[in-house]
Amino acid sequence: MTPLTAADFAKVQGTGYGLGTDGDLWAIDFEAAAGQAPVQLTAGTYDAVMLVALAAVAAGTDDPSRTDIQAALQTINDPTGTVVSYGGYAAGVAALNAGTPINYEGVSGSLDFSGDRNAVVSPLDRWRIENGAFVFTPIQ
Repeated sequence: MTPLTAADFAKVQGTGYGLGTDGDLWAIDFEAAAGQAPVQLTAGTYDAVMLVALAAVAAGTDDPSRTDIQAALQTINDPTGTVVSYGGYAAGVAALNAGTPINYEGVSGSLDFSGDRNAVVSPLDRWRIENGAFVFTPIQ
């Protein structure tokens, strides 16, 4: 097998989640807890867990077989709802328990669902390797 050269790495690129408004705070906390910086898709994984947890609260169930959790995803992604972001889980639960819709803004950026709730429309970054370091450019 031929070793990769710097020129080979210059050809490598891809896409992944960026960090939203509170993403930097989350990344600092992640590194403090894990002892290493988060990898590219970790922010999206965090957001997925938060979305499911908040949707379960909105649905009033923790039974994973219930379809009302999926239906509740719109309740936690209401653009007119109370904004809930990193560190705001308790406030989001309180709002949902009070019957107030929320708008979860993830650490990977604003997470908006498609009309059929089958996809999350969120910002992505294009990444490439330049001089041995990752360079991220937001995709508009």
